[in-house]
Amino acid sequence: MMARTPEDLIAQGYQVKVLTYVGQGWRAFINNPVGYLGFVWGGLLATVVAELLLMFGAQSTHNAFLMGLSRWIIYLLHPAAVVLIIAGTATATWFQLQGLFHPFWGIFEDRTVVRRLILCGVVAVLLLQIYSVAIVWIVMLVGNLLNLKTSDLNGAALIISALVVFLYPGVNWTLAPFLVLDRNLTAWRAILVSWDVIGRGWWGMLRLSLTLLLPMALLWATVFLLPVDPAVQGLLHLLFLGPFISLVGSSFSFAYADIFGLETQKAN
Repeated sequence: MMARTPEDLIAQGYQVKVLTYVGQGWRAFINNPVGYLGFVWGGLLATVVAELLLMFGAQSTHNAFLMGLSRWIIYLLHPAAVVLIIAGTATATWFQLQGLFHPFWGIFEDRTVVRRLILCGVVAVLLLQIYSVAIVWIVMLVGNLLNLKTSDLNGAALIISALVVFLYPGVNWTLAPFLVLDRNLTAWRAILVSWDVIGRGWWGMLRLSLTLLLPMALLWATVFLLPVDPAVQGLLHLLFLGPFISLVGSSFSFAYADIFGLETQKAN
């Protein structure tokens, strides 16, 4: 897999082999299910514990500002944690691709990379939030000009916003964490490069994203709607989403390796 520059990919294009990447990701997971699930479940559990500590710590102060700040930190903690988990699976998958072994937790050895990955997740989710608010505002404005009912507008604006944000910027930034890992790019540069390159093969990346993320979203919604205690729901989410997140991480790792090629020599 010879490394390709973003300029080459944009100029020459590339193929997105959806079923191939999913198949490769599944085989990688099956070859080491304990490693993948242990890392993903460990990362998710650590995130939940951090959330609870932040929430209870802020509530114990009875300070409105600190409680509001803790909610924002928890909100930003989610994308940061997911990006780190995906990055850990990517590193292990790339080593496995070359017949080598590397511990999933090895991602935390390079603090600069960890900081960039966290920033990548935080910046991406903040930008998605800005996009979402802008789209809601535009839909509401157009609806008011057309004299549509406010009750209809609110629901329509949220649905349209969620769809547009996922379908375009959400898909276009999927390879940003892998660029941070492999090309040693800054978070912002990785987001821009991912946007430009995926824009060249957007339909293929959309199919890959839907293939991997739609079943996971449906599973999450199904568990959320179960008439059980919230603590049980949280445990079920933790258990059931582990394999899906593992598959997402490994499949996108193969997609990145095929499209961009691995520039960093993982054997070193």
